[in-house]
Amino acid sequence: MNKQLGEPWASEVERCRDELVEVARFGLELLLAERRARRERPAKEAKKRVVATVRAL
Repeated sequence: MNKQLGEPWASEVERCRDELVEVARFGLELLLAERRARRERPAKEAKKRVVATVRAL
């Protein structure tokens, strides 16, 4: 890829890819936290778990 785009563009593409991976991981962690929370009762405890997971990220 570096030879096709040139070094400045290649590093920018790599940086953007890394940011997208980070956003995707955050989304997956949030989705998993929500799914775990739905299975738990009572609802207040489930909400606390989602909030704690988001804060940890």
